[in-house]
Amino acid sequence: MMRPLSFSFALFPLLVPVSISQSLPSYSGPYGVGLVDIEVPVQNPRNITNTTFTSNGQPAWFLQTVLFSLYYPIAPGTNSSAPPHPWIGDPVDCVAAGIVLYANSSSLTDDLVSAALNSVAGSVNIPAQADTPLANGTSPFPVLLFSVGDISLRTWYSQYAGFLAANGIVTAVIEHRDGSLACSVVEENGQPNRTVQYIQASQLR
Repeated sequence: MMRPLSFSFALFPLLVPVSISQSLPSYSGPYGVGLVDIEVPVQNPRNITNTTFTSNGQPAWFLQTVLFSLYYPIAPGTNSSAPPHPWIGDPVDCVAAGIVLYANSSSLTDDLVSAALNSVAGSVNIPAQADTPLANGTSPFPVLLFSVGDISLRTWYSQYAGFLAANGIVTAVIEHRDGSLACSVVEENGQPNRTVQYIQASQLR
């Protein structure tokens, strides 16, 4: 089944504003915005279901770590010496492959989408300060857990999450590793990196 409209809604509304300016606007609100990526090993790594890939019999949904981006309020004017977070991170070729698989269109190829992502947003960074201290507040900041849409990367919602943080709401944007995301790389100390790509139902048994 081809998804030309679904693909357009998933990708192009997110890329067009960036392609015009080649940068993302700063956040509006009384606070600055800090950003940190947190990946935590689960206490009991496990298969979520007995579902396997038809190609190799390997488990389709193995839970190893949980990854999220945390956007949070910081004191206005705070600057970080750490490099900013990229809006589209590596591996771009893996992200492109996931988008092509989801679109299921003969007019799209991995190389074409990869080139588009690199040219349109490859040098764009998220306008948040990396790894800076949380702002002092007179009361605890509320926390919001944000779940991204199908095929989307967690970084594609950085403007919304950053706006919430700039207005005093700590926002955790979860990385999905259930086959609904274009691509995700699982990293755990002492273990080889593992890539999780978009999964079609036809790939499972």
